Amino acid sequence: MRAKLGVFLGVLGALTVLVGAALPWARFTIFGLEVSLPGGLWPRGAACVGLAVVAALSLRRLPYIAAVLALGCVITAWQARTQAPRDVIQRTLEIKQTLAPINDKLARITVPPIEPFGGVGRRSDYMGIGSTITLIGGVLLLAGVGLRLSPERCRSCRASWRSATHRFCPACGVARISRPHCGRCGEPLNKLFKFCPQCGQNSA
Repeated sequence: MRAKLGVFLGVLGALTVLVGAALPWARFTIFGLEVSLPGGLWPRGAACVGLAVVAALSLRRLPYIAAVLALGCVITAWQARTQAPRDVIQRTLEIKQTLAPINDKLARITVPPIEPFGGVGRRSDYMGIGSTITLIGGVLLLAGVGLRLSPERCRSCRASWRSATHRFCPACGVARISRPHCGRCGEPLNKLFKFCPQCGQNSA
């Protein structure tokens, strides 16, 4: 049960990362117009998407690799929350510095200066919601990997094991799942089935 919940959380986390990368990571105002930059335009945004997708795909077969990738996604998204607004402020200041000589000449002839951005505000003024959503997705993905790696416990003897493929407890032999399975192919069966829908074996 934990393994399935872990896979569900992992896939949900990866999808949340994709949504976060499509949402704005940074925003600014130019000539009075609000401009938003989605996370996919930033190198860290593309890295988060790649890490999350590969982690979700490797969650079942290679959970330890998925754990490293999910942790990388969380760290990258955390760094992006501060770096994306900082990049916007830096570019704004560079453009203001480039326009300074032109504005000096305009001031001499009493023409208003060219101010595309207005004043430079705080870092939070330039932060979009996308990086936070991406970070939440990375945390969900990491939680899913953690559940996937957590040991299963036998309901009878309380022994634990890590494989999600065991149908019986390796310590006491009690069935892990109460639902009946086909004796030939192992397909889970409904109690009303007389024959296995997968291989046709008589299950009565």
